[in-house]
Amino acid sequence: MKRAFLAFAVLAAAGAITAQNPGGKMVETKDGVVFQKFTPTPRPVHERSSAPSDSGGDLVKLAPPKASGPTGPAVVDAAYVTYRGSVVKMEKGESITILDGRTGKERRVLLAKNAAVPDGLKAGDAVSLRVPLEQGARAERVELQKAPAALDPKSKFTTAPSR
Repeated sequence: MKRAFLAFAVLAAAGAITAQNPGGKMVETKDGVVFQKFTPTPRPVHERSSAPSDSGGDLVKLAPPKASGPTGPAVVDAAYVTYRGSVVKMEKGESITILDGRTGKERRVLLAKNAAVPDGLKAGDAVSLRVPLEQGARAERVELQKAPAALDPKSKFTTAPSR
């Protein structure tokens, strides 16, 4: 009786698998028992006779990439050096001498004829000078540097203990 019931259960399970997955069988592989179909999936077939002979075979022709970057003429001699420091001496329209903030040495820089210099510049003002990187170049621009803003005395950062 038990054998009949067991045989019936196996046949019912096999019938259920066949009904759900027609056209295949259960195969044991290294990964376990898997279902394998009898009919392989069809692969697409390319007809070479329909393509022109000068198309380059199976190669796909891509559109050329879009041009990136600037499209105008190249800018030459556009490099500058900036010196920062405080004014020591100023000769109107000729030169300015600054105390370089980085090295601590005085640096005398000639001014260009059309240099942009702020009005009311005096000794002790913090400035930055813009000079092109060329032989014998003169400063084109002198800018006043803004003083750092003072902290609010009621701020929690001013009253915080330091470590």
